[in-house]
Amino acid sequence: MRKLAYLPNEKEARDGVKQLRADHQDCVQQARANNWPVKPIAAWPDHVVRYVHDEYVSERAYVVYTTMTRYSLGTEPDNSCAIKEDLRRGAMLHTASGMCQIDFTDQVARGDCPAMPKKPLQPTSGVKQKRPEAPPPTMPGGLYRVLNEFDSVLGHSCQKVRFGASAEDSLNSCHVKAGGFMGFTRNAFLPPGHLALTLKEEMGQGKMSAEAVDIKLAFRVEPRLFWPHAVPGMQVNPQ
Repeated sequence: MRKLAYLPNEKEARDGVKQLRADHQDCVQQARANNWPVKPIAAWPDHVVRYVHDEYVSERAYVVYTTMTRYSLGTEPDNSCAIKEDLRRGAMLHTASGMCQIDFTDQVARGDCPAMPKKPLQPTSGVKQKRPEAPPPTMPGGLYRVLNEFDSVLGHSCQKVRFGASAEDSLNSCHVKAGGFMGFTRNAFLPPGHLALTLKEEMGQGKMSAEAVDIKLAFRVEPRLFWPHAVPGMQVNPQ
């Protein structure tokens, strides 16, 4: 599943481009007044900050690859008013042993990062599984109780929000609270211990917005995808 996320939200991320254009125009005027060279902008970004999350689920692991792109007015020595692109990549691996956080930019992995098996791995695929029964919540208002309440109390039909031709790709549970919105599907292959996958999320007060743009069920991937930390040059620091 691929999700696009914006900070603080999509609208403000788009509005930020307007401010970036204004700052660039001020820079150009100053550069021309001082006879400094100005680099033309080949293409303007749609957002000043955007996250792309690629999520993969197998029977034993759940991994999220994240790419963050941020655009700003560069402060180059030649004062050419160029647009700077800051790109960072990372991943979060969830397994039975715990969580492993990977920073591809700095080549560092932290947490419970399992070793890759020595024998060759075969391609794996997500097989649709039976929805797990919710265990008793460990505390009032815990995760499982909240998810169960979506259907009985807070839930309402979300079929108007579609992510493909199949009804399996539609939201089937919603939660609206404190000015925010969360939409879930329980039809996809779920990570161990999860009752639903989040397809759409909007946090209150304009903090963040995210939405799934592509969902594929039961397809084969290379096993190495679930060992993002097993790459040359990666420093693994157990915690």
